Amino acid sequence: MVTWSEVQRWDPAPLHDLVGGLNGECNELTGASDELDASAAPVQWTGAASESAGRRRGDLVDRCQEWAGEIGAVRRAVGDVADAVTGVGNAVREIESLAAAHQFLVTEGGDVLEAYCGTEPVAEEVRVERDRIRAELVDRVEQCLRQADDLDADLAGVLRTAAAGETVSADGESTEPSSLGAWANTGELAGSLSIVAPPPPGAAPTDNAGWWAALSPAQRAKLIETNPELVGNRDGVPAEDRSRANLRLVGEQRVDLNQRAETIRDQLAGLGGPGSRLDESILRGELDRIEAKLRSLTAVDEIMHDRHGNPDPDKQLMSLDLTGDKAKAAIANGDVDTADHVAVFTPGMNATVDGSLGGYVRDTAELQRHAQVELLKQERGDESVATVTWLGYEPPQTGQSGTWSDIVTGSEAEDGGEKLARFYNGIDAARSTDPHLTALGHSYGSLTTGDALNNHVTGVDEAGFFGSPGIGVDSTDELNLPEGHAYVWEARDDPVADIGNMTGHHGLDPAGLNDVHHMSTEEYRTPSGDRTVASTGHSEYLTGDGQYQTSEYGMSRVIIGSPDLRLNPAG
Repeated sequence: MVTWSEVQRWDPAPLHDLVGGLNGECNELTGASDELDASAAPVQWTGAASESAGRRRGDLVDRCQEWAGEIGAVRRAVGDVADAVTGVGNAVREIESLAAAHQFLVTEGGDVLEAYCGTEPVAEEVRVERDRIRAELVDRVEQCLRQADDLDADLAGVLRTAAAGETVSADGESTEPSSLGAWANTGELAGSLSIVAPPPPGAAPTDNAGWWAALSPAQRAKLIETNPELVGNRDGVPAEDRSRANLRLVGEQRVDLNQRAETIRDQLAGLGGPGSRLDESILRGELDRIEAKLRSLTAVDEIMHDRHGNPDPDKQLMSLDLTGDKAKAAIANGDVDTADHVAVFTPGMNATVDGSLGGYVRDTAELQRHAQVELLKQERGDESVATVTWLGYEPPQTGQSGTWSDIVTGSEAEDGGEKLARFYNGIDAARSTDPHLTALGHSYGSLTTGDALNNHVTGVDEAGFFGSPGIGVDSTDELNLPEGHAYVWEARDDPVADIGNMTGHHGLDPAGLNDVHHMSTEEYRTPSGDRTVASTGHSEYLTGDGQYQTSEYGMSRVIIGSPDLRLNPAG
């Protein structure tokens, strides 16, 4: 087992030097092909001596072929390890930087200890955050050492095999020395190292972040190219890498879905006889789901590309999940990996990737622009904002005859809340510095957001709920938020926002909770002189239509950490 103190001393430079030496050895050996060709016995020479010389020459050719394979394997393995050690070194430095920034110490044995020297008692809110950071450090150290052990074992295996002369085995049939280069290439294949497997499904985002951080750039690129399904939906991996993987998955998933749809159409065409109606109903239901997912892929493609088909550099496809009945996805405006302020918006009932994701992304793009403008007005133009539309769950659908109150059981919110909490944590874990993180939830999405904040430690700094039937709590004390950082918007004539008062099924009406800021949705003139327009009904909080809603203004100020509490009539 590799120890933490050993990994801290790992240096790729000697390995790179060794690769240079092995290159020289390999070139010298393969360059001897002409000399071995010339050593063949003249055709006129016959007899016992000629046969003996031929056997000796064949043995020499076999040994040169095996040498070429062994050198090729070791050269490849050492080169791969040198590259991978660079990734491990970067992970070590990230861990040391994170530990120092939060006053922790990583011992030589890899244990994470408190190094906080303050004399004042630590507040509960601070203690929760420190526990979160310590858990992240523990996970990162574990993943870094796992990568180091994998590299050590892989390289040792290649070296043992080469030392035993077992990398490749010449069969004595080829006596052409000119094949030495091919033997070196064969050895290279044998020396190719595996990439350490990702953490198992359900692993913490900090485990995923630690695994990804310890990989080299070449290993990451290879995984994105060959196994994008292992990267795209892995919370804790940087948004840009997830987006590259998911964009590859769009094409792969489209091919798979089209093949499945064609198979079902063939099955439908062959139906007949007793019981076929039931079979037809089942098959058509599955075909409908597949076709909806194909439309969802088209919608994602359209969002992620401009009208000329070029990738939109301001968009990141942070998740793409086609398991379940409906497609799920998350798309960011801006760079989530570097933005100072990140807002994650969760839509509610009837939201689908194929039907409404594009509109929500436009709404949040407008919200991002408003927040950026507010930063400029405060002379904070060096700060940046990213907004994410997260549809990583399957919210309830009213269908043709259902009503909102009929379908809200809370089960979808519980499932979505757990996934949403992992998404929040993944944003923090993927970065060397945490952003100022805002959670926004509309309608049923506010219940999902409330579940995430109530049942998980998320690192969220601000939370805004609008058009909310309830957020699953009777007090903001139940939310894992800094005190005084919850905000509620309720427009005139929004019946959904009063469901909490009528039923209390999902906790009290959020507008009636303690320590919550009631933000205005009425017409307003901002301190800088902008006139904002009022919202009415359930769907005008974010419009994306160019008008500046008062609710959008309030949200943009919350996102940048400077809420205009003059919009709070109860404040």
